[in-house]
Amino acid sequence: MTSRRILVIALAVAVLFSLGWVWRSAAEEAPGYRRVPEGSTALVGDIAVRLLSLRLTTSVTGRFDDHLAPVAGAVLVLARVDYDATAHTGELYCQLRLVAGDASWDAEFAYSPPEPDASSCEAGSRGTVTVLFEVPESFVGRLEGVAVAVGADGGSTLLEGRPT
Repeated sequence: MTSRRILVIALAVAVLFSLGWVWRSAAEEAPGYRRVPEGSTALVGDIAVRLLSLRLTTSVTGRFDDHLAPVAGAVLVLARVDYDATAHTGELYCQLRLVAGDASWDAEFAYSPPEPDASSCEAGSRGTVTVLFEVPESFVGRLEGVAVAVGADGGSTLLEGRPT
């Protein structure tokens, strides 16, 4: 075989491999959430979760009478999630993220909800977690719900819901 033929074959293999990779990545849902219809309860690991509400607001008052307001061009979204972790033993890492298509936001760490709501899930208990998100106003119409991840397995369940 001549070096020209080897070069053409190698180039063809590289192009086919690249096209296959692009096709495969486009076929995957990004990000890979397991979707749960609004109002339904989902089991994430051994924890049952249900989105109670997503509420748009211009300010909130936390547990310690602290008042929070969004920056210009943003809104606050208050999410309430009912959880039951009574079957869970050991450490519990429960992450809530607000989702709008490929965009998502972590909860604001500065917010502690008024009692009896909690700011995170606790192993061996049940209750309501209330978290606050600050998002650009332009994303409000695209909000899909709250993603819940338990542990470090990387999988998330999207509790679908629209803000009111």
